Amino acid sequence: MVPQLCYGRINGIIRHGKSGYQSYTHAKNKSISAKSALEQEDVNQLFHLPISEIAFGQLQRAQQDLKVTQLNENKDIWKFNWGSRFQSPKAYKELIGHSQIHNTYKWLWDCFCQPKHKVFFWLLIKDRLSTRNILKRKNMVLDSYNCVLCNENVEETVEHLFLHCNFATQCWNFLNLDIPSNSDFPDIVVHFKSTLQSQFFMMVVILMCWTIWLARNDLIFKGIPANLGTSKSFLCKEFLLLMHRVKPSLSVAFDQWLQALV
Repeated sequence: MVPQLCYGRINGIIRHGKSGYQSYTHAKNKSISAKSALEQEDVNQLFHLPISEIAFGQLQRAQQDLKVTQLNENKDIWKFNWGSRFQSPKAYKELIGHSQIHNTYKWLWDCFCQPKHKVFFWLLIKDRLSTRNILKRKNMVLDSYNCVLCNENVEETVEHLFLHCNFATQCWNFLNLDIPSNSDFPDIVVHFKSTLQSQFFMMVVILMCWTIWLARNDLIFKGIPANLGTSKSFLCKEFLLLMHRVKPSLSVAFDQWLQALV
């Protein structure tokens, strides 16, 4: 919200300008106009004394702003940068700004997977999943930080566990998906998208990663060896459950795609 001051209120500068909020809390008259404040000979009379050091510094900056403010006889005009109507999304964008994000995040939240799968994959691509590499960075003591799904003595990172591990490679080969060398998240999702050429590609990526993660956890916590056949069956069951979440207009296309895939 941008104040165009003209006989404007001083709290518009104190609260919304560069000065901050501390000095505003000390003001005797929180509705005083900028004109009245400028005409005050002793600025200390405007505030309940003593004021904090932070408030004093903010007050000095407010005085500098007021010196360069041109006053006229027009009324105050308050408006939003995007127009006359308040809209929460636009307000948030105005406050936090805008940054370029990878398309994978949009594809993730738009797909039909269950919320738990979406949150899991979001943690994965943000490298916040509790792999052994993450636990090591958190100074958690383990017997080994290597991947448990292979015998290559490689530290269990997100990229290794879900892309370059022998077991992960076999799982992706089941879907006829190759893993380019030195690939990582989230860029690998773009490669999978171009390979699958399907509007349901994101569900494939998420559920395959989910399958690999569960196979890894079953081995660590239950002692159940990772088995490609078991993982295939689990993946197919997860796909079938998605049929209840797909939009009715896409159900036929999804069923045909699923039969061709598995």
